[in-house]
Amino acid sequence: MIKIHNYSSYQSYKDRKPPWIRLHKTLLDNYEFQSMTVESRALLPMLWLLASEDDDPVSGIIADNVRKIAFRLRIEVKVLESSLEELTENGFIELIQCRNETVTNTLQNSPQNVTPETETETETETEKASCAEVPTSTLEATAELQSKNPVVMVFPIVGKQKEFQIRKSDIDQWQDTFPGVDIELEIKKCRQWNIDNPKRRKTKEGIRNHISIWFGTEQNKPRNKSPARRSGREAMSLKEKQARELLGVQDEA
Repeated sequence: MIKIHNYSSYQSYKDRKPPWIRLHKTLLDNYEFQSMTVESRALLPMLWLLASEDDDPVSGIIADNVRKIAFRLRIEVKVLESSLEELTENGFIELIQCRNETVTNTLQNSPQNVTPETETETETETEKASCAEVPTSTLEATAELQSKNPVVMVFPIVGKQKEFQIRKSDIDQWQDTFPGVDIELEIKKCRQWNIDNPKRRKTKEGIRNHISIWFGTEQNKPRNKSPARRSGREAMSLKEKQARELLGVQDEA
């Protein structure tokens, strides 16, 4: 089961389900939205449309499982799962097990909130939704999605989120980009640096660039010449010198 965050911002009516939803132009400058992949950006409005079909027009709930959503939107399940993960990471949706929470929606005459149908329609509503059983296939798909790309590390950051998750796919991508770096070792060192320097921690928008710069600096460091890689002439000269010392032969002046 999927719940859309702040869904009341995308639906004006509370007592009926019109054949349309709101799409505010502030989305153009929403950093989290614009930083996602094209597939995830295209999927989010489609999820808003699916959520509008719920019996409660402002609940933001999509009760369908992953396979049914993929069928209705005519996309592959793998593509859908990847985009759902990205939407969850950026705070647009969440996967829930039960609709038993109290949802409070405050309607105000503001560009970021729902515009009242009439001038007197400014009110706060508290609605309690009933608990619903989550389809087994949805839970299985969620578990499978998380197992394919697990969180391997959490970085402390500044801002509301406080933490930034590093997933296996991030490690793989960095290793491809910086083949001369031990990514697993350096990511631990980078994380420890951020723990030890709380005043210099990065924001959600800057943490990836910070980590990439760390890896780039490490890859560009000059490497000491290993003794094992000495040329044949150097190795022979060393052995000859050691033999001469053992025989007591002095080098000619």
